Amino acid sequence: MILKMELRAGSRTVATHLLMVLALGLGCSKETTRSQPPPEAKSASNAADAAKESRTNGSEKTLVEMLPDDVVVAVNGVALTKKQLEDGFTQAYQRMSQMPRMSKGKLAAFRQYLGRSMIPGFINRQLMVQEARRTGILGPADIKTATDEWILHAAKLAGKPVSAFLEQVPGGAASLRKEAEESVLIDAMIATNVLPKVNVTDRFVEKTIKAIKEENAAADATNALKVARLNTLREQILAGADFGKLADINSQCPRSAPGNNGYWGEFDRRELADKKMQDAVTKLKPGELSEVLSDDEGFHLVKVLARTGAAASESFTLAHIMLEREPALEMAVPSDLKKQLIEQRKDETTRQFIEALKAKAVITYPNGTNFWPKVSQKPAGLSAKTSPLKK
Repeated sequence: MILKMELRAGSRTVATHLLMVLALGLGCSKETTRSQPPPEAKSASNAADAAKESRTNGSEKTLVEMLPDDVVVAVNGVALTKKQLEDGFTQAYQRMSQMPRMSKGKLAAFRQYLGRSMIPGFINRQLMVQEARRTGILGPADIKTATDEWILHAAKLAGKPVSAFLEQVPGGAASLRKEAEESVLIDAMIATNVLPKVNVTDRFVEKTIKAIKEENAAADATNALKVARLNTLREQILAGADFGKLADINSQCPRSAPGNNGYWGEFDRRELADKKMQDAVTKLKPGELSEVLSDDEGFHLVKVLARTGAAASESFTLAHIMLEREPALEMAVPSDLKKQLIEQRKDETTRQFIEALKAKAVITYPNGTNFWPKVSQKPAGLSAKTSPLKK
């Protein structure tokens, strides 16, 4: 039983709300290793065929090849053009960059996330907003009141008066109000169609805690066996067995095995991040073998091949036999765990609700779904030179 244990904030900031609006937290994490978004159409079973039927020119255009007014995707007739996609990216990125205490690292992660999530995010957002308007879930007065509150909250988080915030917001006040109104409608849809179905009992929390403890106990046992296995290999090497051959057979480090005789690389002292490993390695002479060492990655038998330099500037050429650590699940206190499980159930139920909306929708890709030209190229850009999505 593998459980997703993510720490979640108790209240949603504008930054995290923006992420929710863009992709509703659905499916994006599963696409991090893919080079292009999956086709989406009337249903999961006929997605690819429907995407093919929607093409008008008989060939696929990448986003680089599309003209500004070319439609990337349309949801029930509501289109997203390349220009709108680029403008939306720029506005979202600029707004995020203006948030207080926004570091370069967080911005870089957000930029990467945004590049791969905007197209599926547009689809999810349109499905929810269109359904909200069709069902009349909120009246005009309620929408206006909630939108004003959303903007007021955003201004407070930015540390600005509302008037100044609206004057300075990237994309302009009208664009922000449209985004805020859509957010309000999405929240109303979730409150009405998702939250009533989300129920996490204390009994379920107790079962989850038990499952986590059992899985962690299994991980501990597996890790103990790996340490024992490395100790056995160490005895064989000290008795005359060939280190390189054993590394090729046993090491789980893709950098050093198989075929490289366990070669790990050249490191200076600072690159050996784990202090215990650093201390152990610096005591070894060329040709000597360490005891079983551990770090966050796993368990190691380290052999020093060479040492150059002296003192703080000394570097080490190392080989190792590494076995990966079986990770343990984080254990939260029951009250926090219950909140996490509720959020997880909420995400799952929201995903199911959107899939039901997709089954009834008409989603078309007039220029195909091969958005990025090379399989090896990450979804980082829309145009070759000027796109804000270019890394």
